[in-house]
Amino acid sequence: MKQNFHEYLKGPKFLAFSLIIGPVLIGLVIYYVNMGTEIGSKEYIEAFDLVLPLLAAAAILSSQYNYRRLMKGITIDMDLKTKLTNYRAAFIVRFAILEGAALVSIIAFFLNANTLYLIYAGLCILAMIAYRPDKRSILADVPLTENDKQRIEDSNEIIFEA
Repeated sequence: MKQNFHEYLKGPKFLAFSLIIGPVLIGLVIYYVNMGTEIGSKEYIEAFDLVLPLLAAAAILSSQYNYRRLMKGITIDMDLKTKLTNYRAAFIVRFAILEGAALVSIIAFFLNANTLYLIYAGLCILAMIAYRPDKRSILADVPLTENDKQRIEDSNEIIFEA
């Protein structure tokens, strides 16, 4: 399947939407199902109170670190298809880390009915929303040659074959 940049960008945008909406829907369902019912023990509550804020912060920081580390592997002399493939991989790793922390926080809420845990999940989801892929972020993050930029701007140019 041949794609210009606009068509290519639909894939990462849809993937980002899917990875964001998953924890949101799961969180909403668990919130309405749980409605203040604790099923976990008090020992878990103390552990979650300590671990979850650290997990959310670590997820946000490590997702950024891993994204930047993977983006450094993209060199300006690579072809555009390889650059975009590596960008997609870096973006997926970033979102996977954030989604994992959000889901752990939602599960902790399910066990202990502490709405603070949903705030930690919300922070991870907000980070995912802030990091959604778009043309501006790709142009800023991926090292592109002038020829690459012209190919991205040309709506008739096939830049990716899946």
